[in-house]
Amino acid sequence: MPLRRPPSTPGLSRHPGGAARFPARRNLERLPRGPRAACRSADGPGGTALNGAAPGGLGSSIVPIDRHARAARTGGSAAGDGDGEAGWAADGALPETLALGEAVGRGTFGRVLAARCAVTGVEYAVKVLRKRRVGFPSHVMRAKILNEVSLWKDVQGCDDVVHLHKCYEDNDHMYLVQDFCAGGTLDDVMKARQCLGEAEAAFTITGILRMVRKCHAQHIVYGDVKPSNFVVCPSSPSAAVDGEPGACGVALKAVDFGSAKKLEAGAASIMVECGSPLYAAPEVHEPPYGLESDVWSIGVLLYQLLSGEPPFVKAVAKTMRDLNPTSLAYAITYVKLNFDGDVWEHISGGAKDLISKMLERDVQKRITAADALRHPWIKLHVGEPGASQAGAVCGNIVSKEGGVQKRTESERGA
Repeated sequence: MPLRRPPSTPGLSRHPGGAARFPARRNLERLPRGPRAACRSADGPGGTALNGAAPGGLGSSIVPIDRHARAARTGGSAAGDGDGEAGWAADGALPETLALGEAVGRGTFGRVLAARCAVTGVEYAVKVLRKRRVGFPSHVMRAKILNEVSLWKDVQGCDDVVHLHKCYEDNDHMYLVQDFCAGGTLDDVMKARQCLGEAEAAFTITGILRMVRKCHAQHIVYGDVKPSNFVVCPSSPSAAVDGEPGACGVALKAVDFGSAKKLEAGAASIMVECGSPLYAAPEVHEPPYGLESDVWSIGVLLYQLLSGEPPFVKAVAKTMRDLNPTSLAYAITYVKLNFDGDVWEHISGGAKDLISKMLERDVQKRITAADALRHPWIKLHVGEPGASQAGAVCGNIVSKEGGVQKRTESERGA
């Protein structure tokens, strides 16, 4: 059923069920701040993928971007030129058939809104980014956003990346239309669970490693591996592909490429510091750095998933509140990695070995994402018989109402 505007309330449209209201686009900046959430896939219950929508609906007006054709039309480069104008161009104004809803996420440069196609009823997430910001001229922000779109589309087709359908713009904003997932972020999982079992952590980290491997194959540094940049999308167990472990119980998908950078031809490093300090590799604090920095960040995340706390920090601060950028950079660069504490007594040597290889300060010796996926500890747990129950993260953390649950005492003791 198409969305209709209530006659007594100009500027609003309704969810087909009448429960949710979608404010008009002119009220965008006054949208309420909703709880942080993730994107739900349009291929799941409630609709088909965008490019499979019925003719005349959103699917006919928003089609997958042909990067090279658009680059030819705009005179740009298909690869973009970093800080300059990227080869992508936005595709005009956001269609009237796409009704914007409540805010489900918020970041430094904008927010994520729920959206629904008035013709097909398919739900999407729309990342709304401001073109104008203090200290950033609009043309610089626009180029930065188009560069994000360009790199995001470079890794489309990877099951571990949220699908980006289209980019639109008006005078003040740019709109990135993407799949919508309702499982929450990995950050939500970690806050509710504190730490995961080894099988669960292996499942969780495998999807992130696959995503980073795909980026590295395209010479892209993802640049910001952290829990809030990955969304939880429940999935069915899948078979191994080409001898590699298949996903089981949960799918994590990358949803933000704002910090991603592509290495120039012949270059092996980047000179601009970026990312989140807690997960940043030592070389990121003192550029240049390269693809290896992403693997370090995944190592920090794996350590945190298993123990409930990040590595190195205890040596320089009693609590996270006591931590400052200088002491954090020192700890990451110089403090010896250790596995002290009761929690590590119950964690296998295989897990510790993989973490140690990821948190190797010598970038020449640090394990690659591809090799990490072949590590014995990953192979042991991912695809292990019965692991779909032991490691079904989404079953443990996402309730029937879509909330995040804590582990039971029996699970923690398992």
